[in-house]
Amino acid sequence: RRSAGVGERLMREAEAWAASRKLGSTALYTRIDRDGARRFYERLGYGLKSTSHMMGRSGLPAGLSPRRSAD
Repeated sequence: RRSAGVGERLMREAEAWAASRKLGSTALYTRIDRDGARRFYERLGYGLKSTSHMMGRSGLPAGLSPRRSAD
């Protein structure tokens, strides 16, 4: 259930674990279209560090064909 504080408690535990190991920072990934998750992490003090893009292509370039297994 959202807004019950479970996510925040889990994040605080993860941060405490990292601090106990003297790690200098914490980082996480979330999809760019997850605005609610972004707001949640910002509320906890996290800020946008960078963005990344997953690239894809349908089909193969002209002249290439899938490999066939030698049966």
